[in-house]
Amino acid sequence: MKKQVFLFSILCWFTALGLQAQQGEAYQPMPPYQRFDLENGLKVIVIENPALQEVYLQLFVDLPLMGERQLAGMAELTGRLLMAGSSNRNAAQIAETLDTTDATLSSGRNGLFGSCPPDNIGTMLQMMADMVINPSFPVAAFDSIRQTMISGVLSSRSDPTAIAPKVAAVLRNGSEHPYGELITPQTLNNLTAARCSTYYYNTFKPEMSYLVVAGDVNTDQVRVLAGQYFEPWKRGSGLLEYYPTPEPPEQTKVSVIHKIGMAQAVLHISSPIVLNPGSANLPRVKMLNQILGGETAGRLHQKLHDEKNLAFRVFSEVEADPQIGNWQLQATIRSNKVDSVCIVALDEIKRLRTEKIPQAELVSARRQLLAAFEQDLDRPESMIRYYLDLARYKLPADYDVIYRKQLNEVTADELLETAAGWLQTNQLHILAVGNKNELAPALKPLAPDSTIYFFNSFGKPEEELAIALPQDVDPASVIDHYLIAIGGKEKLEAVTDLRVVMTTHIQGMSMQIDLTQKAPAKMNMRVQIGGNVVNQTIFDGEKAQIKVMGKPQPVDSATLAGIKEQSLLFPELRYQQRGYTLQLIGVEMLEEKKAYVLDITRPGGKKFTAYFDAETGLKLRTIALQPGPAGEIAVVDDILSYKEMEGIKFPAQKKSTGLMPVPLEMELLSLEINKGVDDSFFKVE
Repeated sequence: MKKQVFLFSILCWFTALGLQAQQGEAYQPMPPYQRFDLENGLKVIVIENPALQEVYLQLFVDLPLMGERQLAGMAELTGRLLMAGSSNRNAAQIAETLDTTDATLSSGRNGLFGSCPPDNIGTMLQMMADMVINPSFPVAAFDSIRQTMISGVLSSRSDPTAIAPKVAAVLRNGSEHPYGELITPQTLNNLTAARCSTYYYNTFKPEMSYLVVAGDVNTDQVRVLAGQYFEPWKRGSGLLEYYPTPEPPEQTKVSVIHKIGMAQAVLHISSPIVLNPGSANLPRVKMLNQILGGETAGRLHQKLHDEKNLAFRVFSEVEADPQIGNWQLQATIRSNKVDSVCIVALDEIKRLRTEKIPQAELVSARRQLLAAFEQDLDRPESMIRYYLDLARYKLPADYDVIYRKQLNEVTADELLETAAGWLQTNQLHILAVGNKNELAPALKPLAPDSTIYFFNSFGKPEEELAIALPQDVDPASVIDHYLIAIGGKEKLEAVTDLRVVMTTHIQGMSMQIDLTQKAPAKMNMRVQIGGNVVNQTIFDGEKAQIKVMGKPQPVDSATLAGIKEQSLLFPELRYQQRGYTLQLIGVEMLEEKKAYVLDITRPGGKKFTAYFDAETGLKLRTIALQPGPAGEIAVVDDILSYKEMEGIKFPAQKKSTGLMPVPLEMELLSLEINKGVDDSFFKVE
């Protein structure tokens, strides 16, 4: 048996050597590129590669380092406006040209990117040149794009995995540095089409731009076409600004972004690092990062995900940049384990600085990096970015070969030496997103100055999150204020039946929620999509019936309890007599409004959180944990506006986040009060 194991091991060893040799022999270096410059300074890069069969084109404007400050988002919005048309063709004509030539084209802060069949390269280059030389910046398109960007910013604000890296950039670089500026609804609202036009003509210059053409092309053909269409683009004097290089904090800084009702928390650790593209140190730093935070095989994934089950996802990444690079680690974790996860991460960083990496681990990380590098270059966008980097950072033409060689030659001794100067565990930014009442006490022992700094979702310091409660406010008074605000107990008690119809859209289809209630506790709710009833729930006061696509569904005790609560007209009227437990846990700012926050426990033990406007008394938000495919998820229901009927205020606009990949926004379609709904409407079969 031992002999068989030995022979098997030898076979595996020779197989591994053979695979490594095959990988080395199979790698085909990147094709060489040709470069020429037009008289106006536009740098043209051509990669002849008939195997691609398509032609890929990018006009890249290497924007100078400039602060946008109160106009953050201007470069991105300006770039997107290029697709809105030129003085010679409008957006519809651009779309028609793309359709008839079987081409694609998109725009962003750095210009244009597209593809087309080889026969249509002339048409594409002519249109791209027209768009960049003669942009029209139509106001209607500006308004539409700005609103889309605002919606995206507001949507990402509820995603802690998106919030953490953005705010970390502010902490790492400072809010005055361009890398630390965040786009907010306010900065976008400060923009105008005229401002974008001025910005464009000050920054989009041919002498700081690159035209990259890759695929089944001929360099001489591109030379003629580029000169013909892009030479009219006039030079100009670009604006330059200078900023000090961001540095790590003098001592580790621990910060929290308060987000209540989250089922998990997000931990983000980062630091600025000096790391230039193409530097000899880059392969070693990449190797250290892969060993530490590789998403499926790194030490942190193995310890926090596989062994200890403390993190749902954990990874780290390193970015090279001529201004200032950075290293970031992010983990989605259990809120009550944030300190444990942070300690493990810091210990693993220290371990890299003090222990030599085993050879097997080094070899594994090298293979992963080489495979990722080659796979990345297989994508057209990444391939073009690679050639752009060669030109922008003046890297050798065969940098792909050099980089692979450097990775293959990295030793454990070199990694130990590099790690000693790579990250200082006492000079990091530690940021957590979640419930401050759980996170702040747990992280405080890790803060060298015993101070936790608080920020909002846009990286603005929160002077004091724990606003003092007035002495005369208690849970009962908050509920009483709410009941008065929506109409008063007398008017609410007079409602005997109520029908509310709300509408929304899901994937382009109309959905209606038709809810009819009758005192004391009867309900008939129908959900229709595209005119078809997909779900119906009926409750006669004792029994419930649920049908999905017309088929009856089982109703367990937990579901029945939820239906009973949903059937109540104005359930806040019945909190005391039905045994609800209320706890006033604080006062918080919700957008620009001060809100009282109540933890409300139902008779069965289920808890949810409700926010009430401290000034008006109106309910603003509820947060409840519900079962999801990967554990509990926090469902946030925001009431955006109210409508009054017969002296009673009802929610007119609502937004639900968490149940679906995108927020679900609902509007009040119709409302009927005291129409004498017959009991037969609530009959359970």
